[in-house]
Amino acid sequence: MSFKCQTIECRSRSRSTAFRVALCFLAALSIVEFASGQDQRTYEAEVTKVMKGDLIQIRYQGLLSRVFLAEIDAPEKRQAWYRESRKALARKIAGKVVTVEGVDRDRAGRLIARIWLDGRDINSEMVAEGHAWASRKRPRSAALIESQRQAKKAQLGLWSQPDPVAPWTWRTWQKKRTY
Repeated sequence: MSFKCQTIECRSRSRSTAFRVALCFLAALSIVEFASGQDQRTYEAEVTKVMKGDLIQIRYQGLLSRVFLAEIDAPEKRQAWYRESRKALARKIAGKVVTVEGVDRDRAGRLIARIWLDGRDINSEMVAEGHAWASRKRPRSAALIESQRQAKKAQLGLWSQPDPVAPWTWRTWQKKRTY
């Protein structure tokens, strides 16, 4: 007999179901407590995968977790400049140990952070090179908005395209198409 709770599997033949549920709950709670402790703090982690131009997977203390880059919004899959944006971020940080500066969590509880490598603000670099927009939703710095303005003026990255569509607009269009 086995009982699964998220990624933790509890096996026992002699214990009651209530005990197994309680044990799994406590194990899951400790993972949530660990993950929530990553907010508002800085630590080093290895980048194991670049999923999008604003989403990475890291390994910290043996656990894998996804992290969104704060204050930026990169093109979505199936959107123009998606591949270029993802590749640009991968060239910068894939397989490297970066400094993760927790800023917030999204509604699903995923970490939103600034990513630093050798003193470089990777989030800002993505905007300055035209691989992402300064996000509308999160608080933005004036420097980030200025970096975007300069990239647009110089027609860097996605700004070299005829009419780049912001990811938040593209997502809205996709939602309307599915109904």
